[in-house]
Amino acid sequence: MKKRIKTILAVVICCFLLFSVAACGSSSSDATEKTYGITSDWEYYSLTVNGETTYRSAVIPDSDNPHFSSEDGATFKLNVVPDKIYTGDLTLNEDGTYTLTKKDADDSVASLNLKIEGDMLTISFPGGQTIAFKAK
Repeated sequence: MKKRIKTILAVVICCFLLFSVAACGSSSSDATEKTYGITSDWEYYSLTVNGETTYRSAVIPDSDNPHFSSEDGATFKLNVVPDKIYTGDLTLNEDGTYTLTKKDADDSVASLNLKIEGDMLTISFPGGQTIAFKAK
């Protein structure tokens, strides 16, 4: 009888320890991923042209890297090369992407597509090129 009680007690203690250790872990549904909006602070990450991706380099000064910003969520500033800043309007689409429309432009690259996924902002150009920015 004593042996049976010790066995049952040992099983109960093991189950208790198992559940107490498992309760310490967090599930993926509990973890909250930070979301970034169009007005977040973005820094250049990469440029893809003809399937070749070039990433940000530490040897290139930040002033020579592309920049994107939107202070109000309705307008933007974008430069891909230094000293050539494009400005325009942002339009939020139903699917959560944005359309960037350059001011005073009637050419084929007057409208660009922009999407934000996680901490990455990607702008797509008509020829298939993309430029990516990462939230700071």
